[in-house]
Amino acid sequence: MAEDRDNNLPAVSQQGMMPAVNVGGSYAVDVAVARALAETQAAMMIAQDPRFRRNLNESSARIREHCRRLSFAHSAFYTYKRGKELVDAPTIRVAEMLARELKHIAWSWEEVESRRNETLVKTWAWDRETNTYVSRVFTVKHERHTREGVTRLTDPRDIYEMIANLAARRVRACLLNLVPADIVDMAIQECKQTLSTKGGNEPLIDRVRLMASGFSELGISIPMIEGYLGHSLDVTIESEVASLRKIYAGIRDGVTTREDFFDLTAGTQAAEAQGTEPAAATKTEALKRRLRKKPEQTTEPPPAAGEAGQGGSSSPPSVPPAAGGPGNPAELFPVVVGPSVVDLRTMVMGLKGRCLKVGVEFDKMAYARLRCPVSATADAAALSALLDELTAALDNAEPPKT
Repeated sequence: MAEDRDNNLPAVSQQGMMPAVNVGGSYAVDVAVARALAETQAAMMIAQDPRFRRNLNESSARIREHCRRLSFAHSAFYTYKRGKELVDAPTIRVAEMLARELKHIAWSWEEVESRRNETLVKTWAWDRETNTYVSRVFTVKHERHTREGVTRLTDPRDIYEMIANLAARRVRACLLNLVPADIVDMAIQECKQTLSTKGGNEPLIDRVRLMASGFSELGISIPMIEGYLGHSLDVTIESEVASLRKIYAGIRDGVTTREDFFDLTAGTQAAEAQGTEPAAATKTEALKRRLRKKPEQTTEPPPAAGEAGQGGSSSPPSVPPAAGGPGNPAELFPVVVGPSVVDLRTMVMGLKGRCLKVGVEFDKMAYARLRCPVSATADAAALSALLDELTAALDNAEPPKT
């Protein structure tokens, strides 16, 4: 009778667990849930066992070894904008390394509920040794915000990548809340020390070129980088390389966007100033741009009768018209307006070698006057002023010592 009474009992379930199932005629917790509970209890027992508790000295030594690797230090920081100032922060890779080396810290993220246009996500980190638990619950809308507007996401892969990207940021925040602040500061300082020492073994110009190649994979051209720096890549210094590396990490990880730091129209403007078209432009777009350009007016109409001479009776000399049609007054009486922009560029660049020989800072003076590369400017007045400044500097420069 007792066995029949037990078989008639309803199946019980626990909140957050799968429903209980009938195993061998008696009610028991689901096997998967029982296994998870056993693993969690075992992990907590091991973490709180005095024989396996974390040793901060050993963990700090292992963390320093990681931070002394140049490849790890390169990906240790990212930069983002907070208002008008730039803020540096450790990446998710640093947070995960700290959690692994401190031991007994678990972390993950999971989708709590998936709706039609949004997903509820939970991230968490748990220190089993101190039994400290940190979590974040947030909603991810299935849309991407750009300067062109809001784009609705429908591809499951795009939705997952957006959720994983945003979840990684919350996981990093949870881990950094668990790791002691002095350990985080020590890792940051060690990575900066590595970048300032081991990072200088390779020639600076080679590192600049490698960095520009990495930015090109993100759709950021050299003119965009030069526009952000305010000078040519050839005169980039060590601190600027470190700053650009953190900007690259932030854009690569999706924390920031290209528009936050770079002018995406810089490449097109530089190409138009040089009289060329961007490499990505199609033939139709290039033709439209050329048709929109207005030809530069290099001639003026001839003076009216009575204006050429003081008596008002002089007239232009008789010049036979060109063959094939009537003469064009603008072609018969050209007005000489001085050297063209191309000529001024050539003259300016012709002084660069002399400037280098006598110690005149050619690039610094050029960017202080033009705010862009010499080959990208179309301002004849600025080029003329720069030519005068360079000539005066060369005249006043002391000859090189022999």
